[in-house]
Amino acid sequence: MLQVEISPADCLVRNILTSWYADKHCSSCGKAFGEINWSDHKPAMLSRDGVTVEWRDIPPEKVPEFLLTHFPVCWDCQITERFCREHPEMIIDRSKISTPVSRNIAT
Repeated sequence: MLQVEISPADCLVRNILTSWYADKHCSSCGKAFGEINWSDHKPAMLSRDGVTVEWRDIPPEKVPEFLLTHFPVCWDCQITERFCREHPEMIIDRSKISTPVSRNIAT
């Protein structure tokens, strides 16, 4: 009850989000959300232009709009996407390699 008294909007928002994520899969990796750990591994949202948004950056009154216009993203993918966006100089994209390099050493 103390949690509701301290922050009633957060409790309502958390309940709405928990229900919304319940039957969803991450739009990046496809993993089912299952039980959400709201204390540290919070899921996020992905905009149509590919930018992830954390829930702490969304005002409670905007939540319904985001649920209609964004896609669910798991915590792992949100961290990966944010790192790639913030540190592109540290990323090596090997997915573009068309022919694998042989790792066999001739003897």
